[in-house]
Amino acid sequence: MIVARRWRRSWIVAGMLYRLRTSLPWWDLPEHFGPWRTVWKRHRRYAADGTCDRVLTALLALADTTGNLDWVMPLV
Repeated sequence: MIVARRWRRSWIVAGMLYRLRTSLPWWDLPEHFGPWRTVWKRHRRYAADGTCDRVLTALLALADTTGNLDWVMPLV
C-alpha cells in the first residue's frame, strides 16, 4: 500500500527558490524538498495565478520601505 505524504508548503517554496538559485533541472531537485513533480506543479500554479508576482511585489515594497533596496542603476 502506497501512502501519500503531504509536504509542508514551506519546503515546497524552499525547493522552488533552491531550483531558481542553482538552475538545476527540476528532476535533480534534492529529495528533502519533496517530489520534484510536486514542486514543479506548485511553481507552475503559482506563476500562472499571479502568486509569484504578488510575492515579488510585496518583497520589493518591504525592501524599499526599510531602505534595503538601492534603486540606483549602474552604468556599464
